[in-house]
Amino acid sequence: MTRNTTGVSMPESMVENIDESYVAAGYHSRSDLIRDAVRDKLSQIERQSK
Repeated sequence: MTRNTTGVSMPESMVENIDESYVAAGYHSRSDLIRDAVRDKLSQIERQSK
């Protein structure tokens, strides 16, 4: 399996907020939280375009 990775730039304050809350939200890593957030947003966009 090929794995593509993409670096995403965010303001430091946003990263700090994510780091403070991802464990409380049940995620094991910052990457898991961000991946799910991106998937959710893309799903919303797809639903709106139909």
